[in-house]
Amino acid sequence: GNDLTPYDILIVEESLNTEKLEHSIARVQQNIPLKYVLLQDSHTGVSDKHILCVSTHLIKPVTEESIYELIVSLFNNNGSYHELKSSKKKNIVDIEKILLGGNEQENDKHIDQNSVNQGNLHAVIEQHRGVKLPILDKEIGEENAKNMGLKYSNELKKFLDTFDRSDLYFRQIVNEKAINKIKEFCIDLEKQAKLIGAQSMLKFAEIVSLIFVYDKLDMLPIYPGKYHIELQNLMEEIKKELHLK
Repeated sequence: GNDLTPYDILIVEESLNTEKLEHSIARVQQNIPLKYVLLQDSHTGVSDKHILCVSTHLIKPVTEESIYELIVSLFNNNGSYHELKSSKKKNIVDIEKILLGGNEQENDKHIDQNSVNQGNLHAVIEQHRGVKLPILDKEIGEENAKNMGLKYSNELKKFLDTFDRSDLYFRQIVNEKAINKIKEFCIDLEKQAKLIGAQSMLKFAEIVSLIFVYDKLDMLPIYPGKYHIELQNLMEEIKKELHLK
């Protein structure tokens, strides 16, 4: 939510970080010990362009071990942390408005926010659509599995078992407008697709997730058909990799 008081750590994709957002977070940090972490690709160097309130960086791919190390590094010397967190003052930051290019302290009555959101969403979707990604990137998948101490072939089999005929389930929950089930499904799909290196499917899951970010649920009915095609292509690639018919 926009009230950051209950939170310990705020992680933001580095590409979304702006000076305006950092100034807003810095004001919050004057009241509560919120840790602001930038999520960064491993191939890019740590930037010092904005250092106003950033606690540290978290490098992709994110694992359970790296999350544990992050928590330890941020809080192992903070003895008064719990006392500071007891503050009853709310610390509001309209993160969505800032990321969309608005000003959290101004309200332009001449702009239809729904139109702005719709336009941004279409722009993001078009940007994703213009990038051709591999259906299954074995090199990325094997590296992810290795980093997590898993066997790549086992994870491919697990994906087959888990998502076989899931296109029928996805169509059903979309037709039922079961929002929570759709969100849970997309989170699981995105997690598993990322692990095995299913780049095209990962892109699909990210786009569907954006529908909830921009609150454009009326767009959902077109995606079961798209998912059917994505799933069919991915299943064929996995079976080829596993030498299955």
